[in-house]
Amino acid sequence: MHIESALISTAVAVGFTAVQTGVTAVAVKKTIRKTTTVGIKRAAAAGALVFALQMLNFAIPGTGSSGHVVGAILLCLLLGRWGAFLTMGGVLLVQSLFFGDGGLLAFSCNWFNMGFIPCLLVYPLAVKVFKGDVNRIALLTPVISLLIGAFAATAEICLSGYAALPFTALLGKMLFIHLFIGLGEGLIIWSVLKLIESGKSLRVEFKIVLCALILGCVFSLMASTSPDGLEWSLAHVMNGTAGITETGILHHFFDRVQQTTTILPDYTFSGMNDLGGKSLAAFIGILMTLLFIVPFQFFLSKKDV
Repeated sequence: MHIESALISTAVAVGFTAVQTGVTAVAVKKTIRKTTTVGIKRAAAAGALVFALQMLNFAIPGTGSSGHVVGAILLCLLLGRWGAFLTMGGVLLVQSLFFGDGGLLAFSCNWFNMGFIPCLLVYPLAVKVFKGDVNRIALLTPVISLLIGAFAATAEICLSGYAALPFTALLGKMLFIHLFIGLGEGLIIWSVLKLIESGKSLRVEFKIVLCALILGCVFSLMASTSPDGLEWSLAHVMNGTAGITETGILHHFFDRVQQTTTILPDYTFSGMNDLGGKSLAAFIGILMTLLFIVPFQFFLSKKDV
């Protein structure tokens, strides 16, 4: 569900950046006094796991589309809602800056759809509805959060003023395909949680990172190459018409920044075969996510260290 910058107008991007900035300030205030160095390391490990999971595109039979795990609900179960929201922001920023996955100008929209909605809206409600039952939260909550996220992504794109994309038609496709993606994500998250719960003699953070390495460096090699839910929906609605481009000043600026920072476009290396390149890119992405989040422990007060 990573939206590219060309699909988002400057006004929509600025509006969602303002929203996310305010929510981030609240999230930091709510977590900074409670977080320990162990908590930061847990967040870094969980972020690395979500980075790896998002590389596992799984085919949706009979559609020609694929879906990938968002992982926000998994983060909530491992870190709590506020820590999950901040960690998802870190993951999405690493993906956008260094892998070109999701537009840099559209970053706040993507963080809203894949962080704010599942972590701060859907998860707290699911905890109450399912009375804290982890199994039901893991299996069912991703479906709800993806459907709401699909609605939000459709609204953001159509609010950006593209007449070629009728809201109703695009929304219908988005909800249809993300229903199945949500069901798939629920099964994957539930399975990963069971895997983490095994091997009780090992530290949780070590098990999480080990899962990330196995999923990212090995299982991602079997990922579907079919277009994801957003790409599939756009292709059906546009019926082969010319692609959408945006020529605003901010679009040009952020595109140039992203082109400069992107070191591994499409999660692979030029000059290497697809399998080797993807495994190495997954390893580097996992490492970069860990290194991006771990330094935040130095901002903690001495009593937390």
